[in-house]
Amino acid sequence: MRRTTRVVITSMAPTNPRGLTTAVGAVTVIALFFVYSRLATQVAKRDAAKYRANDGGQLNWRNESLRRHGVMERPESPSIVGALFSSTKLVSEATSTERSSTAEDDALQAAKRKKMQAGDERAR
Repeated sequence: MRRTTRVVITSMAPTNPRGLTTAVGAVTVIALFFVYSRLATQVAKRDAAKYRANDGGQLNWRNESLRRHGVMERPESPSIVGALFSSTKLVSEATSTERSSTAEDDALQAAKRKKMQAGDERAR
């Protein structure tokens, strides 16, 4: 008698529901961590800009310590939803004050250059 062997080739192994659940859970955790880290960074930048604007353009650690210990008042903080959407506004306000000071510096530099050029022409 002759023996015949059957070879069964399957293209895919049966799907294990636990493996699928693990993958979905990992993707969910990664997505939550990404969103949390982005929001935390935005809020930190917004708070820094707010305190910097309150301290006159540069963060003052002495004033920050007084605020945290209740001696000085904290700047007003908008609601959580408002904070998320207004973060770009506060940062742009802080950079606009920096830009105006650089514009003034550029004007002073231009005036100095004109004076130096006028002085060079007189010397000739």
